[in-house]
Amino acid sequence: MLEHVRIDRPVIGRLQDVFTPLWRRLAGGCRLNQRSLDTVRRAGFRIEYARWYLRGFIVALTVSAPIDRPEPGNQARSDRR
Repeated sequence: MLEHVRIDRPVIGRLQDVFTPLWRRLAGGCRLNQRSLDTVRRAGFRIEYARWYLRGFIVALTVSAPIDRPEPGNQARSDRR
């Protein structure tokens, strides 16, 4: 996954915040100030590897999702015998 992210340096990060509303309209909803790593983690993915480019503006991620296994007793009726 290749993603641009909000830079943690105060001045640049604030500029990203300021330009995001206009950028979202021009770029189909894309957000310059997205905290992508947090979003990936909240979605249930585990970050295996991250490499930063362009002084922290772009990050390349290798992610893996947890294996979803049904909890005992929560299987669909068609699976029960």
